[in-house]
Amino acid sequence: MHQGGLRFSVTMKLQKAVGKLILGQTIDGFRSRDWTMRTPTVLLEKQRGFDVARSLRPGDAFSQLDIEINARPLGLSKQYEQAMTLGSSGVALYTGHLWPLKPNGERMSVAFSVNAAAGEYVHIFGQRRRRLQMWRGPFNHPSFLLFGDKEPSSSRAAYIAQSDSVPVWVSNASESIIEEVLNGLARQFDETLLVKPTVFLSFTNGAPRMFGYSGDALPAQFRLFLRDGGWVEPSPFAERLLERGIAHEAFHLWQMKTPPKSRDVSAWIHEGAAEAGVGEALAEASIWSAQERQAHYLRSRTTCVDGLRGETLEEAERSGGIRTVYACGHVLMGVAAAAHNADGFVSALWKSVAQRARNESGFDEATLFAVLEDAGRSDVADAIEDFLGSRLVDVEEAITELEALSMPADAG
Repeated sequence: MHQGGLRFSVTMKLQKAVGKLILGQTIDGFRSRDWTMRTPTVLLEKQRGFDVARSLRPGDAFSQLDIEINARPLGLSKQYEQAMTLGSSGVALYTGHLWPLKPNGERMSVAFSVNAAAGEYVHIFGQRRRRLQMWRGPFNHPSFLLFGDKEPSSSRAAYIAQSDSVPVWVSNASESIIEEVLNGLARQFDETLLVKPTVFLSFTNGAPRMFGYSGDALPAQFRLFLRDGGWVEPSPFAERLLERGIAHEAFHLWQMKTPPKSRDVSAWIHEGAAEAGVGEALAEASIWSAQERQAHYLRSRTTCVDGLRGETLEEAERSGGIRTVYACGHVLMGVAAAAHNADGFVSALWKSVAQRARNESGFDEATLFAVLEDAGRSDVADAIEDFLGSRLVDVEEAITELEALSMPADAG
């Protein structure tokens, strides 16, 4: 039940009584900070990196949890917020943090019954309801549920829910970029999304002349959060950054049907593909020229060279070098795509990865290497694997060698 603002009352009903329930990974302690357990016989605590609910008395079991949530921002990179405010457009709640886990780490099978606050509706994938009963959604996957009295705006390509603070130029530009990019990606993948996507767009003013932004994607949904004063007025830099952010998150929508095999699969594969997909999508939509697409690649190349010094890409990811992971992933997926198909399209490469992954319960590095081997380019697969496993002395030279190797034999 939405109580207004970022406050929610939640009841979890279990089909079978348990003595312990794994609620999810411990992320900056948000559950112990923002959740109040109203079931008096149950304690909320941390165990080995996970938040769990357990019976106070050994041997007891429970089949229901009553929880009050006052969701405060996490502000963490690569983590979904519990909830986000969108001004008059309402409040979006992320169901993933309310989705318990099995002991093996897989999500349980759950259904959500949701009541909106007085005067509000629940908006999800074009539906507008006072309440949802035993809702599982079309993907059996976490989603953002939007609570409010105002329906998201709707174009032919997407629903858009945005905060009142979003600058007018961003709002106007986003609508056309979203539509053109989604249509372009549908052509590239030769596939229309099963569900018309919803885009959440928010803005918080801050440091002048700065351009903060972050994004995340879920099946048929993505969010773009802009912050700082550089976004207030249009500029060529702000426009390019907005285009890039939308295209990156939109590319993820076509990746959603192909999950990684486990949480341990490195982000460079799917994030690198999305970064490479930015240039393709914006060029296909006639928003970027071929020169702008190449400039985007060269920026990633420079970031990779500068960021990957004396450590492997996996080590860079573990130490929080997300920009390096994205940039090097862009380079590596660009190299792989050039070896895989004559156009060098990462969308075509990803379709092959997805096809193989369907028989493998998801993708990992081995899936990508197998796709390259199927294309007769085991040499490129081996070279990328060597790149990933090496603490390179000269990253620029290593990338140059990869680029040269990925070119067709008759090129140049």
